[in-house]
Amino acid sequence: MRLRVTINLLLVLVTLNFPSNIFGQLSANDSIMLQASFKNALSVYHHSLDKPSGLFNGSQYIPYATTIRDDHPYFLSGTMTMGDIVYDSVLFEDVSMFYDLVREQVVIDDPYKIYKISLINEKVSAFSLLNHNFIRLEADSINKGVIRTGFYEVLYKGNITLYEKEIKKIQEVINNQELYRIIIPQNNFYLDIGGKFYQVNRKKSLLKILGKRRKEIQQYLRKNKLNYQKDKENTLVKVVTYYDSLK
Repeated sequence: MRLRVTINLLLVLVTLNFPSNIFGQLSANDSIMLQASFKNALSVYHHSLDKPSGLFNGSQYIPYATTIRDDHPYFLSGTMTMGDIVYDSVLFEDVSMFYDLVREQVVIDDPYKIYKISLINEKVSAFSLLNHNFIRLEADSINKGVIRTGFYEVLYKGNITLYEKEIKKIQEVINNQELYRIIIPQNNFYLDIGGKFYQVNRKKSLLKILGKRRKEIQQYLRKNKLNYQKDKENTLVKVVTYYDSLK
């Protein structure tokens, strides 16, 4: 179907760019003009593909007030950065974007970079940004009490999967009769084992979940001098990778 539409579009463009006597006998000059017209039609068609309308489907993004201090509400940076998005089951590559952690919104430029667009969360199934990969998880009846529907970063994927859920909240503060706002960050970690999710925000809960290999994991932590409290993300990734290799 897409091939047929493409051919029809090219024929229309060529016809518009070439005189009506095209369908008569072609001279050498006519052939040159036809080739040039066809190249021009291809250029117009490819230019039309540069801004796929299916991606620009959302609401206008409203920036924050300037009263936030010391931090920002975004993932790593509020600067527009090139990333990839799976939106409405279609992969869009090299999209200028950022991820708002407070509102949990993926934000892109509009086609002409006049304003910014908040994509519809339900249509974003996955995205990658600054070498970090995210997917949208939906809480079902089994995992509803453990996770909530939203975007989770994939830290490790094998026989088991390790996710991180980063959250930022804005809190208002009054100091010396001055009102301003600060960012309160929070990071939660989850293991997906056979479709069942477990929260692993403490070393004790990690050892309990992976209890069958508890001794090996404790030895691995000591041998590699891994400190769960000081370096939680790195420790979890290495422990889960090691555990998965034992299986």
